Amino acid sequence: MSSPSSVHQFHKSQCFFKVIVEKTLKKKEIILPRSFVKKYGKKLSNPVTLVLPNGDKWEVHWIKRDHDVCFQKGWENFSQHYSMSYGHFLVFRLETRSQFQVMIFDKSALEMDYWSIPSPRYQVERNIHRHEDAEKSGDKDDYIEISDETEMRRSSSPQPHKRMKTSDGGNAEIFFKEKNVSSNEAMNWKELLQNTKRRAMNFHSDNPFFIRPLHPSYLEHMFIPTSFSKEYLNGKNGIATVLFGDEDKTWRLNFKFNDTTNRALITSGWGQIVDEYNFKVGDTCVFEMTDSTNIFFKVHIVRANDQSSSEHFQDFGNPKLKRKSNSRQN
Repeated sequence: MSSPSSVHQFHKSQCFFKVIVEKTLKKKEIILPRSFVKKYGKKLSNPVTLVLPNGDKWEVHWIKRDHDVCFQKGWENFSQHYSMSYGHFLVFRLETRSQFQVMIFDKSALEMDYWSIPSPRYQVERNIHRHEDAEKSGDKDDYIEISDETEMRRSSSPQPHKRMKTSDGGNAEIFFKEKNVSSNEAMNWKELLQNTKRRAMNFHSDNPFFIRPLHPSYLEHMFIPTSFSKEYLNGKNGIATVLFGDEDKTWRLNFKFNDTTNRALITSGWGQIVDEYNFKVGDTCVFEMTDSTNIFFKVHIVRANDQSSSEHFQDFGNPKLKRKSNSRQN
């Protein structure tokens, strides 16, 4: 019999969405859905711990007011640390009686780059223990940051990444509804992405490269990480040539460097590649720059549903590309 705190005891309804609205910001608290409270309220410890995808933990106390349960003490620090504003969108999943997994999305439905934000260790209560691996990695000069904008350069550690800013007025809630995505599916995406990112870290090269996990929005448009863009694409606009695995066929991607955000955006060509190689949420691409003068990338794919695609260096790409049967040839 599983332990009382086992996640397996919880049903799909253990997940819920919350959108940051004016009332949330004004009262500096967030109200849990009544349906969730009715089902799990009596099981909740007080306080609870909110765990982010990068391992950061926050202790939050809840109060009961009439028929509502609200995250209150600790919530303001949590929301301010991640600069949450109107339209931000959070997915909560109850893991145990005292712990929630939390994902944060901005107004354009892009998941937040948690790794670019300083750790809140100094704000967390002493009884919340940090992951030992995270502590050890902080002492290494060559550690690789596993994030949405992971990048490696030869003999150097990654530079801090700037947090993604968007002017898109779209709402994450609308995005998920349009895609018919449940909160449980959103959490499954997170787990897939974390898994493929870890596997992608097995890639090694003397050439500069960056790792791009494919979130839902990245299947529609693609940004090149800020630090990589600044070092290798600064001030450049034009065409990048990409080769997938050991194939002979090359693809042309138009890109443009934005002087304001210091980041390059792929303006055209990416959608065709997504369709051709049948990319899915959870897949991860490693972009290895083999020619910085002519902007040439060799792209290696780590498939979410194919563990062997990252077991060995030679297994990246062909024959794991899984192109459509009617794909075009040269």
